[in-house]
Amino acid sequence: MSALAVGDSIWIAILASAILAGCYRAVEWRWPERYVGMTSTFGLSAQQTLFRFVAYRAVPTYVFAATAFVTVERIGGSVWISAIAIWTCSIAATHGRVVLDGLLKRRGEVNYASYHVVMIILLTTAVGIAMLTASVWGLLVPAPPELLSAQD
Repeated sequence: MSALAVGDSIWIAILASAILAGCYRAVEWRWPERYVGMTSTFGLSAQQTLFRFVAYRAVPTYVFAATAFVTVERIGGSVWISAIAIWTCSIAATHGRVVLDGLLKRRGEVNYASYHVVMIILLTTAVGIAMLTASVWGLLVPAPPELLSAQD
C-alpha cells in the first residue's frame, strides 16, 4: 500500500469524524428537546429511553464510519487505518479524555469515568460493525463512474 493510500485513509477518517462532531453539535444546539441530552449529572433526562440514547450515539457513528470505509475501499486505501483514525478522533478525543481526567485528577470525587468507558465500548462496537458491513453499505451508494455515466 502506498503512502498516498495511507494518507487518504487517514484524511477521509478525520473528515468523517469532523462531520460527525458537527452533526452532534448541531443537534445539541438547535434541537435539544427532541433528541437525547445529558443533564448536569450525566443522567438521561426523563423524556428519553435507554434505547433512544443508544441509537442517538451509535447510529450516526455507524453511518459516518461506514460511509468513510466505503470511500476508503473505493480509492484503494486501508479500512483498518481509517477505522483507527475514526476511533481516535471521534471516541478517544471525547470520551477517552474525560475518562483519563476522571481517573487521574479526581480521585475521591464522584466522577463519571464508568459512564464514558461504557460509551467508548458502545462506539467501538459501532465502528467495528461498520467495518464488517461497509461492503453492504456500499451497495446503497453508486460508484462515482456510475454517477457520471448516468448523465444524459
